[in-house]
Amino acid sequence: MKPDSILEKEQQIKIHWANPDPGETGCMGELLWAVYKGEGIAEVKNIPFLTNEFGLHDLVRIEIDEKDHLEIVEVVNRVSRTIHATWEIQSDPMPQVCGKCYPEAVEEHKDNIQEVDKENWRRIRTHLKSYQGVSVEPGTIGLISISVPKSMDDESVAEMCDACPVSLDYQLEE
Repeated sequence: MKPDSILEKEQQIKIHWANPDPGETGCMGELLWAVYKGEGIAEVKNIPFLTNEFGLHDLVRIEIDEKDHLEIVEVVNRVSRTIHATWEIQSDPMPQVCGKCYPEAVEEHKDNIQEVDKENWRRIRTHLKSYQGVSVEPGTIGLISISVPKSMDDESVAEMCDACPVSLDYQLEE
C-alpha cells in the first residue's frame, strides 16, 4: 500500500526510523513527527536523538511496512545537520528511557533534578537558539540534540558550542 492511499498532503504524522544497530541503548528505533508532502515524501519536524543521518526539516521517503507503520526508507533532501551534545549534571542521572518522551521521563524523575541542571538547560537553550537557523531539543537531563543548517561548517558549529556558557561535550560528524 502506498502512503498516498491513506495520507493527505500537509497531514501531521508520526514516522519511524529503524535503528540498524541498537547497541547498548537497546532502542530499536525512534518515532518522529513529520508532515506528509505527498508522493511518499515527509518533512521531519523534530530533531532525532538516535541518528544524525537526517534531521529537522529534512525530506525523507516513507513506506508503509507490514505492521502499517510509516517507515523511513531513504533521505531525499538534507537541509540540516544533527549534533548530539551532553553536559555535566549535578542530578542523579535518569535512566535511559527508550520509548518515553522527554516530559514523561522528567515527570517520573522530577524530584531528582537539581535546580542547577534546570538553569543550565535554560542557559544552553538560550545560547544555541540565538544562532540563526539553530534549534535544540532535550533528550534527558544532560543530553540534547541540536539542529544546525547544513550550510553551517564544522568550525562554526564548534565555535557556537564552545561559546556556550555551560561546557558542552559534542562530536562533529566524521
